[in-house]
Amino acid sequence: MKRTSSWRMRSLVILGLLMVAAMIYQTHIASPPPVQASSLPLTTAAPRAVVGISQSKQAQAADIDMDEIRALVSEAVSLAGGLGELIEDGDVVVLKPNLVSDYDMTVRSRDLPQEVNGMTTDWRVAQAVVEMVRAANPTGRIILLEGVCNGTTVEVMESLGYVPEQIQDVNDFVHLEDRSGGWREYDSPLLAPVILPEGVGMYSDNLKVNRSPEFYLNRLYYEADIVISLPVLKNHAITGVTGAVKNVGIGATPTNIYSGNRNSNRRYEGNIIHHGRTYLHQWIHDYYLCRPADFAIMDGLQGSEYGPAGISSPNLAATQMNMRLILASRDSVALDAVASIVMGYDPQEIGHLVHLHNSDAGCVDTAGIRVNGTDPVSVRKQFQNRKGEVFYSDFEAPALEIRDMSVSDDMMMLSLHVGEDAVKAEVWLDDRRFDELVVGQFDHIELSLSQFAPGDHAIRVVVYDRFLNATVASESLSW
Repeated sequence: MKRTSSWRMRSLVILGLLMVAAMIYQTHIASPPPVQASSLPLTTAAPRAVVGISQSKQAQAADIDMDEIRALVSEAVSLAGGLGELIEDGDVVVLKPNLVSDYDMTVRSRDLPQEVNGMTTDWRVAQAVVEMVRAANPTGRIILLEGVCNGTTVEVMESLGYVPEQIQDVNDFVHLEDRSGGWREYDSPLLAPVILPEGVGMYSDNLKVNRSPEFYLNRLYYEADIVISLPVLKNHAITGVTGAVKNVGIGATPTNIYSGNRNSNRRYEGNIIHHGRTYLHQWIHDYYLCRPADFAIMDGLQGSEYGPAGISSPNLAATQMNMRLILASRDSVALDAVASIVMGYDPQEIGHLVHLHNSDAGCVDTAGIRVNGTDPVSVRKQFQNRKGEVFYSDFEAPALEIRDMSVSDDMMMLSLHVGEDAVKAEVWLDDRRFDELVVGQFDHIELSLSQFAPGDHAIRVVVYDRFLNATVASESLSW
């Protein structure tokens, strides 16, 4: 079912007004707080988070077929640690895609194609995830849950292929506004009210937009055994980037509770969540903490700039970035931090990611993040937008010199000289990487060789700055 042109124009006007309102507040926005000091030990540590990235070998995102999407999703998930220990048979698993709209909001607004449009989660990515979840959970329930920004969720999901005929083996397709109670029905049994512990919440109630200190979550979503966020690789005019965290931190809000009003056609318009940049980051932090995602798999097959829906771009094609990526992690904050770097954004300037890191709900500090698979710097592009850019401009890798190397009692000692911008190092022995990250005292590193046989070996050291620019040095070692 397609939107009428009059409704589309009205939606664009409403969204434009929201953006204008947000820009008014930008002159009074505080910078994100500093990232709190890492709790990592001074020398080596296990990674706080692992992010897997896979990239298609196709030249164009449009050429990636279903079989390859399955392979890309499987590879990225495996590189991130897999779903095996996370999901048990019999679980209720909620998948939350990003289906903001079924049409773009460019100057030449058109209905979005179902596949690789770069603005909404490709239904084939959702299907691939469903198949992986079902393999680990043959008797459990899989729920696809969404609440859209424009129009009604049932129409948007149908338009974008989120229907049983295309996404198979799903037990339930949940449209948030239809399954969260009535209009402003705060005491609906379909809702789960959540109050954050004292001192945890950040969102200001001075604006009087909350009915109470409670946050209202859809009960199916809140009580699910596992929540998997399925975001899109794209930026955002207010929050800088939008990813796995924001996809649930505001994308999972029941529209019957948080929309500004409801017209005669039961279409929800606007919202009562303050969209000034400071406030919105605080809201995302709080709402995400009410029910954090357990895993995240990002659709980066196409990716798009001028997010979240191509606002002010001349047309859809002008927003598309042809990234050909899938990203995955058990840590949604870490996933979004790496995705930020891929898009040219400084993750430590993305307020909600910093807030969650400081609340120990994820890792935004790349010193504690291990990236497996495709090097994010090798696929980096600068995603443009009208407002909200917090780009980084440091593309120079840190200095690195191996000054000394020796072995004693199955321990390898390394002394590195690195630039002041170095935040971590990884060490390889032949084709095997040491499990630990080197996060400090680069001039005195000790690593156990107990798992390696004596002989002639090649040592490779990779040192990174916080934007994951890397320098490599190699030496030979015999013991």
